[in-house]
Amino acid sequence: MYSPGHTTTAMYEAILDDRAAKTAAKALDIDSRGTLGVVLLAKQDGRLAEAKPILESLVKVGLRVSNEVMQAALNLAGEA
Repeated sequence: MYSPGHTTTAMYEAILDDRAAKTAAKALDIDSRGTLGVVLLAKQDGRLAEAKPILESLVKVGLRVSNEVMQAALNLAGEA
């Protein structure tokens, strides 16, 4: 299962892209993942045939992600 830094087996997790929110969640021991992580998990679970079109659409509607992070996500998805 894709989840860098994920250490617990909680049934729920927060979906957060804001750095301050992620920091707060970590301090409160709340599991979280970002939007890219959700897309990668969906690809891994077979719910998406391809992650790249979804990721590109998210960027078009305003998701801010560096080129390096996007490339790393595509590498993890096997779509580099």
